[in-house]
Amino acid sequence: MGVFKFCTALGSSAVTYFYGGWSGVLGVLLALVIIDYVTGLFAAAVEGKKGTGPGLKSKIGFIGIARQNLCTVAVSGRCLGLILSPGQHP
Repeated sequence: MGVFKFCTALGSSAVTYFYGGWSGVLGVLLALVIIDYVTGLFAAAVEGKKGTGPGLKSKIGFIGIARQNLCTVAVSGRCLGLILSPGQHP
């Protein structure tokens, strides 16, 4: 457990050093991702998937989390593009 804490602290320190402090927009994005994840868990537990009955399915959950991550990467890439090339976008 100590190694995990050390690696987490080292990684977050490196990110803060290279990219600056925690912004309000990043906090809002993180809150929305957490809310989306939790509501997805509740919906999966209640509904199930196409007649398989209620409950969580790890394969379906993995696909949902992968889709969420791809959306986050797409939004982050677009924002990074706007930051790195100001005045060149409509």
